[in-house]
Order: sequence, then C-alpha cells, then structure tokens
Amino acid sequence: MLLEMKRLGHALIVLAVVLTTGLGGCTPWPVAANGGLAERHPTVSAPLLALESRYHAAAKAGADRFSPGRLAEAELLIIRAKREHEGGLIDDCNVTLSKADIVLSAIEHDLSVRRTIARRQSKV
Repeated sequence: MLLEMKRLGHALIVLAVVLTTGLGGCTPWPVAANGGLAERHPTVSAPLLALESRYHAAAKAGADRFSPGRLAEAELLIIRAKREHEGGLIDDCNVTLSKADIVLSAIEHDLSVRRTIARRQSKV
C-alpha cells in the first residue's frame, strides 16, 4: 500500500512537470516588448500617420538628447492613439492625437531653439 502511494505520488509529480513544461509551447506567447496588435498593423489614419512622421523626424533630429521626457510622452500618446483607433474609439483617438500634437510642438520648439543657439555660438 505504501509503495503504491509513493508510485502514485511520483506519477503525479511527473505528470505535473510534463503538463506545465510541455503545454507551455502550445500557447503563442508574444515576444517581450513587441507591442500589441495595434502596434503591429500599419496605420490607416492620416492624422496618426502625420504625427508618427513628426515623431520620427524629431527623434532623428536629436530630441532624445534634448527632450527625452517629452519624446517618451509623445511615443506613449501615439501608441495610445493607435490602440484607440484600432478599437474604434475615434473620439478618444482624436483627443489623444491633440495631446500628442501639443507635446510634439513643444519638442519641435525645443529643437528650433537649440538650432538657433548652436548657430549663434558658431558665429562667435
């Protein structure tokens, strides 16, 4: 009786290990930090495309060095707007796009000021 219970206990442990490790491969877990479905699909909204273009231009112009917080905020707002657009929340998407526009305008202003300062310093 005791031997049968030990065998049953071992069998249950083996079964639990096999089920937890073996079935883990059956679930299509997304790769970490890869975004959701809204981030993977191409954007079809013209205002959203325009803001994404402005964001990438600002990042390329060095906003990550001069306005890293604002650039991160703009990125999060654009991601949020994409999700809202894909979810059919068009009014919410428009509000988020307005917020992202304000943040990107501030970034562009910062970059413009930096360029003006750099030009003045190079003339001296």
